[in-house]
Amino acid sequence: ESRETHALQQVNTVLRRLEIAHSLYPSLRAFYIDHPGATDLEFQSRCDTLNTWSTVLTSLRQLLRTLRRWTGNETMNVTEPTSQSSTPGPTNGDGANGSETTFVERLLKEEGVQRQFEKGSMTTIHALIGTTRDAHVNLAPMFTLMNLPSFEQELVPLVSFLTDLAQAVLRVRLAYAKKLMNPDVLIIDQMTDDLKVKIGFACTLKRQYEAFLVPDPGGNWKLPHCISADYDSPSLEALTFFFKLIHWKLKSGTKGI
Repeated sequence: ESRETHALQQVNTVLRRLEIAHSLYPSLRAFYIDHPGATDLEFQSRCDTLNTWSTVLTSLRQLLRTLRRWTGNETMNVTEPTSQSSTPGPTNGDGANGSETTFVERLLKEEGVQRQFEKGSMTTIHALIGTTRDAHVNLAPMFTLMNLPSFEQELVPLVSFLTDLAQAVLRVRLAYAKKLMNPDVLIIDQMTDDLKVKIGFACTLKRQYEAFLVPDPGGNWKLPHCISADYDSPSLEALTFFFKLIHWKLKSGTKGI
């Protein structure tokens, strides 16, 4: 087992023993009267640190398990075809979302599912990553003192997953858009709006996670680079095609442009 898993088992065992000790008293006040040492600030700081570390690591692992189930593979590759059904949202009778497709294709297939993922799952991921960074930076001295492993093994796949997904979404949309031949103005407008949102999302995501990965002044936060070296390529390609769509619309001669 990994060092993190072994540490988690030890920490949860200690916390469970403390919980049992608390349960033997009618209140925490009675517990403190019988054990005045438990009111010591260092003791309470250690308890709080163990609770926070266990909660954060458990939450990260639960989220990773969910994403692996959704993508249908252990590496959370959003472009790997799989018949395992996993995308959040409606499924058919046997629990599958359809034939062998990639996660990003299944996500983009239904607008409602896409919105659900962006507003629900992505918000959860962002919030948890922020909470993890705060805990790691603020409690770093206690983590070091108590020899608790960092959250790096869980964080790097999460950040990589979101940025890889943003890239894949743009590539799929571009592949579809490039197949268009002499589209009418309505289709052009739809594609323009869609690309505008997707490009904005990719840029915002990169800005957020570049800020997130910046080391803290105390040197307690040092994550490896998680964003693909060619991350900007699909965004630039999409931006080029965005202007091509505008050019098509201007050439259409539609009244009122």
